[in-house]
Amino acid sequence: MHSEKEPKSADNKNENTFSPSEELSKSPVSRPLLRAKVRCVDFIILITSAIIIYWIELMPTYGTVYLSDIIAVTLISIGSIIAYDMANAYRVENMNNHIHQFSRVIGMSVMIFSMAAIIAFLTKTGNEFSRVFFMTWFFISLASLCAWRIYLATIVSRLLDEGRLVRRIVILGAGKSAVEIVELIEKSKRAGVYICGIFDDRIDRGIDEKLENYPIIGKFDQLQNFIRDYSVDLVLVSLPLTANQRILEILRDIWIMPIDIRISGHNFPLQFARKTYSYIGVVPCLDMFTRPLSDNQAIMKSIFDKAVALTAIILLSPVLLLAALAVKLESKGPILFKQPRYGFDNQLINIYKFRSMYTDMSDVKADKLVTKDDPRVTKVGKFIRRTSIDELPQLFNVLLGSMSIVGPRPHATGAKANDSLYQDVVDGYYARHKVLPGLTGWAQINGWRGETDTVDKIEKRIEFDMYYIENYSIFLDAYIVLMTPIILLTGKNAY
Repeated sequence: MHSEKEPKSADNKNENTFSPSEELSKSPVSRPLLRAKVRCVDFIILITSAIIIYWIELMPTYGTVYLSDIIAVTLISIGSIIAYDMANAYRVENMNNHIHQFSRVIGMSVMIFSMAAIIAFLTKTGNEFSRVFFMTWFFISLASLCAWRIYLATIVSRLLDEGRLVRRIVILGAGKSAVEIVELIEKSKRAGVYICGIFDDRIDRGIDEKLENYPIIGKFDQLQNFIRDYSVDLVLVSLPLTANQRILEILRDIWIMPIDIRISGHNFPLQFARKTYSYIGVVPCLDMFTRPLSDNQAIMKSIFDKAVALTAIILLSPVLLLAALAVKLESKGPILFKQPRYGFDNQLINIYKFRSMYTDMSDVKADKLVTKDDPRVTKVGKFIRRTSIDELPQLFNVLLGSMSIVGPRPHATGAKANDSLYQDVVDGYYARHKVLPGLTGWAQINGWRGETDTVDKIEKRIEFDMYYIENYSIFLDAYIVLMTPIILLTGKNAY
């Protein structure tokens, strides 16, 4: 079970304290997100340089912009980005190297523009003015891309030096196996990891001198807080298999967190097929638990969330305004109700709702679930709760990044089933917080919306939440969004 623990000072050699390095204190940068941004900048440079040259070279002659020219410029720009990608120009390691960058960008640019010129010649679409434009665009865009890439290399180099463009890992166990792992990772030039520290319950007995250059953070019971505080991506277990009971106890504490958990397999007595392992550099590992969303999936989900939330706010603005007016006219008090709830990685967030209760009867912690004909609920409140209009302000939570359109519904801190807190009656309850909480979810469209006053009901909701987390796809999100209005019109469980 999860337990909330206050941060403790770590037993680190003689001082028994841990002071995080400057690099570790800085927030990490997503590699997929960086690559996406670089692609966008490259595309903008290509398009912008074409527009400027077109305006200077062709507009005085043509006096207008032709659709065929727009299509040609767009296709050449898109083709260039695809070619750069195929040549690995967006690999972080290549972005950090001027020679690698220029050879790929220049080589692919020559290829794409040459192909475009050949196609124009064979189809007889070129003319004197377009040839001038075409050659000018090639040289100006290439010079601009090279200048941008020089600047990019300095940014990437700094981020790598700061340990912000690599996966942050911690190693469990400071024995002989940990020493071997550290040595193997150091030999792997492109391992792409940053060892944040090492945890071991027996550090008081001393550690191998080969590990002295790495922070020995503390004991295993401090692991959860450290993972959250320093954005750790991966936990690598290097304990011997004979310590299986201790390994199980550790996994029980951290499997609910949105991180990858692997067990080092480099010194296993049994050797499995190569495809069984994943690798950190050259260190073979067995995957125990993985993050529910990869970096690319997280980016796609974020784009989906923002697009749907913004569209919904625009389309539903009349409903939002009418609901706000109705709440204000019926009873005294604020229009919005702010409530702390558990969000991603079990962190508290404030969600927004239209106030549906009388102000003096509001229950911020939700110690008592709302039931049918609850006297605390206003007349307007009954309607907006039944139709879920009261939840619409959470669209702004989505825009702010504390919620998603689709995900497990966030629960209030005092929510109970059979007079017991949810986390006390459902084992692994906090695993539902591996993803952002949602405005709607798989459980809600499958009938588990509304009261969760019994253990069976909350267990069912958690079951459906976990199914969603384990089977996430952008198509599943789209299906849930499309089904939600239908369920709202037919559902009968919300009071």
